[in-house]
Amino acid sequence: MKLLLSVVLFAASGVLAQSSDCTAQYIVDRCLETEKPIAEACGTTDNVCLCAAYEAISA
Repeated sequence: MKLLLSVVLFAASGVLAQSSDCTAQYIVDRCLETEKPIAEACGTTDNVCLCAAYEAISA
């Protein structure tokens, strides 16, 4: 359940960041540049790793 919520929040944050005129867009971009590879390095069935990674992105 936490994983699903994290993925939904991550997807929603991407949509919001693209649709709004964010003056701190560089912060969002940098966060995704550094944190997304960590999530991609998790195994597809490693829910603990995925949850922690997506929580870091959505925080």
